[in-house]
Amino acid sequence: MSGGAEAIASLYGEEARSSGKFHSQGDAQARRFVLRNTTTTSLLQTLYLDGISQSITVPDNSTWHYTVKIVARNTTNVESAGYTIDGIVERNSLSTILLAENKNVLYTDNLAWDTDINIENGEFHINVTGDDESTIYWVAYVEVIQVVVPIDVPSYS
Repeated sequence: MSGGAEAIASLYGEEARSSGKFHSQGDAQARRFVLRNTTTTSLLQTLYLDGISQSITVPDNSTWHYTVKIVARNTTNVESAGYTIDGIVERNSLSTILLAENKNVLYTDNLAWDTDINIENGEFHINVTGDDESTIYWVAYVEVIQVVVPIDVPSYS
């Protein structure tokens, strides 16, 4: 769902908002996503837009400021957790680089649970770790502020 002038929502379940553009649609916008998954072991799992396989992709030639809010709850003994992660990421044609990140564990009943951000081949992954004792439902809400610069804009380096 897109709102405002020149916004583009290109990913599963995405909301996008803009008030115009620099050069092309979506190059100056805010984006929002909800991701989810379930863990039943202590193995690392990735949260997805559709709960199965749809990932968030960072566009080429872009810089993002992101805020991720993550909540978890198990199905057996009413344990909960909440996290926030803020960061800056940039992607060019050669690499995607995490420039800064700050994670805050707001609350956790279970210290084995954890979450982190991993960016691989331009895909923005929210990874979670549960435990071997319970089924845990994980949900993340991601807000992104995005600027994309066209390839033909001169470099100042």
